[in-house]
Amino acid sequence: MWKNLNHDQLIYEFGETGWIHAGSDERRKRNMELTAVRRGSRVQYLPGPVA
Repeated sequence: MWKNLNHDQLIYEFGETGWIHAGSDERRKRNMELTAVRRGSRVQYLPGPVA
C-alpha cells in the first residue's frame, strides 16, 4: 500500500498499538517510509515499515 501513495513521509509509529503518520508537502516528495520505535526514553526511526 505504501508504495502506491505519492507522499513526503509515512511513519509507522510504535507498532500495533500505534498509528501511521502521513506527511505531505507540495515542494518535497521524498516518498520516505519509516518506523518509529521506542528505545528506553528515546525514539528511533528505522527505514521502511518494520513489524
